[in-house]
Amino acid sequence: MQIKNQINILRYGIISFLHIIATFYYFGNGNELVLSLCFLSYFLNHLCLILALLKILNTTSEERDNLMVFLLFAAKFLILAGGLWYGVKNFNGNDLIIIGNYIIQLIILILSIKRLR
Repeated sequence: MQIKNQINILRYGIISFLHIIATFYYFGNGNELVLSLCFLSYFLNHLCLILALLKILNTTSEERDNLMVFLLFAAKFLILAGGLWYGVKNFNGNDLIIIGNYIIQLIILILSIKRLR
């Protein structure tokens, strides 16, 4: 199945956009570059997660390219670790804001998953 059949992209985009606007409004003073790179790493992390899970769930073990799944999970980890590390080191303010934003983005992703009936 395609990603658009599993995740409501419109809902994910709208709620994420509102979250980004609120974050930049409250915490963006002097932190625009840091927050932009952190949010980019969050979205790339989510994309790698979705692609890896779709490969695992939609192919049989004989057809699956395990190297590709491993590379997607490795990329997911490295992108997230790099984004969080950069954000925590360079954010002017409380470091928990960076981690809290990631948790909120995970909740937004969960709320955007379409329910199968």
